[in-house]
Amino acid sequence: IEAPLDHEAYGGDDIMRWFNPDYQPEARTRRSKAPAPTVSPRLVLLEQGDTLLRLVGRYMPDHEAVSFPDAEGAVAELSHSPARALVVNAPLVWPGSGLLDQVAKPPYGTPMITCWVPGTDEVARQLGVVRYLVKPITRDALLATVASLGEDVRTVLLVDDEQEALQLFGRMLSSAERGYRVLRAKNGQGALDMLRDRQPDVVLLDLVMPGLDGFQVLQEKSRDPAIRDIPVVVISSRDPAGEPIVCDMLTVTRAGGLPMRDLLACIGALSEILTPSVRSAGQARSETPAA
Repeated sequence: IEAPLDHEAYGGDDIMRWFNPDYQPEARTRRSKAPAPTVSPRLVLLEQGDTLLRLVGRYMPDHEAVSFPDAEGAVAELSHSPARALVVNAPLVWPGSGLLDQVAKPPYGTPMITCWVPGTDEVARQLGVVRYLVKPITRDALLATVASLGEDVRTVLLVDDEQEALQLFGRMLSSAERGYRVLRAKNGQGALDMLRDRQPDVVLLDLVMPGLDGFQVLQEKSRDPAIRDIPVVVISSRDPAGEPIVCDMLTVTRAGGLPMRDLLACIGALSEILTPSVRSAGQARSETPAA
């Protein structure tokens, strides 16, 4: 003979839900103590180099970004893990170009933003130098750059107005197995004099110096046939990607087009961001008392 189930001994109403098919559980009245998951906005970047990746890491710390040098890798990443946008950093991207054709339809309708933010390689080309290194510079990066100029490089001219930088880079070069001979100049005029008198194999040049700066040194050097062909590596604390104006072109596309509501929302958001002076002027007028 089975004994009757002791209702209270087995937990009262809580246990009866397992035996009564008509049991209706009460709604939870207490909030969960589990922390809410934090999901960071995610961007997939398509670029040669790491210019945008560094900028996103510096100025958008709440975003997650991953960079790819080719369209195949970026599209594969989007297929595997969706993102808020695909950002393409490349000059002259237009419909019908090879690059845009490869990413014409990103997976999941991901919007694509195209822009052109020049990196250190582009700035080096514009300045007529072989490389553009941004301080702080590691020993490995410095030695690899100098070594890439060829086996014949033996004498290196360091040009920097900071004594600490001259000492640091001098120690790096002196520690190399090649045994570089290091010359030093603390200003632009001293650099030009040393170039003409000593004919170094390469110049490591700082751009920001009092008096004759690095830009003027490059101009004077380009006018003198005797020193014009000596290669220059810029070593500067000025990041070319951090200048106030880095991009004059921005395009937003999405496969399948944009519905009217999204189009107007984009126009409104972009116009507000790109015309801060108008907004500031409006606020100033509203805060100015009437005469």
